[in-house]
Amino acid sequence: MNNLDTLLQMEISGREKLLWSGRPKQGLKFSAIDWFLIPFSILWLLAPIGMLIAGEENVQNNSGLPFLVIPLIFLCIGGYVLFGRFIHDAFRRKKTIYGLTDKRVIFISKSGIKSVPINEAVEIHFKENRKSRSTIQFGASPSLFSSSGNHPFNLLGGAPIVPTFEQIENGTEVYKMIKKQMSL
Repeated sequence: MNNLDTLLQMEISGREKLLWSGRPKQGLKFSAIDWFLIPFSILWLLAPIGMLIAGEENVQNNSGLPFLVIPLIFLCIGGYVLFGRFIHDAFRRKKTIYGLTDKRVIFISKSGIKSVPINEAVEIHFKENRKSRSTIQFGASPSLFSSSGNHPFNLLGGAPIVPTFEQIENGTEVYKMIKKQMSL
């Protein structure tokens, strides 16, 4: 029994059997939207630099507090979009554990514990990713813009809104196990 199994066993009732446990892909993860967000955030960071240069005279005269505060706000937002969201997302995934029992799927993260009974899962979406990783989503996407459980405003390092086994190894086998349990 590995560390993941031990943590999951504490959440499982005596009548359940743990069939699989895993974690999402660890480390930095890039997605297709990054082709837009990275250049956008670089441009976003250029705006406050221009503001600071343009307002330098006002800041030196002590009459330009807004010329100092507003660019700092822009710098913080741009810094998060360019760097912070990747760190936040990697940390979030590091603290996430998934489990599959004969009765439900379990999601343990820093924000809490969620579970979905297998017999109540109305929609299950399977997506094969690169390098033998897969994503299994339990429920409908909340937006037309996404098929990953996220919506456009949740692309900044947040957890999927819909319960999701995100970027798991051997996802095809896990998906088959889920389908098998649903048919029982």
